[in-house]
Amino acid sequence: MTPIDTILDEILRREGGYVNHPADRGGPTNFGITAQTLGAWRKLGRPATASEVQALTKDEARAIYRQQYITGPGLDVITHPGLLHLLVDSGVHSGPKRAVQWLQSALGDG
Repeated sequence: MTPIDTILDEILRREGGYVNHPADRGGPTNFGITAQTLGAWRKLGRPATASEVQALTKDEARAIYRQQYITGPGLDVITHPGLLHLLVDSGVHSGPKRAVQWLQSALGDG
C-alpha cells in the first residue's frame, strides 16, 4: 500500500459516512464530500442533491480526495510520507491552496 493510499484510507475512515444534519451549514456530506464539491466534481452545474450525496461511493470519494487534495495541487511529488500526510490533512481542513502556502512559508518561499 502506498503512502497516498494510506492517507486516503485514513481520511475516509475519519470523515465517516452520510450525514445530513440540519444545523450543519455545509448541508449533506458523505465521506466528508459536500453537495457543492460533488456537484462540481460531476460537472452538474449545481450542488448535488441529498440523494446524490448519499449514493456517493467510497471509490468516487477517494478519486475526489486524490484529485483535489493530492494530484491537483501537485503534492504527489512529495516523497516524505509524514510531510505528505500533514499537507493533505491540512488541505482537507483548510483548503489545498492554504496548505501549499503554509509549506512555501515554512520553506521561506512565500
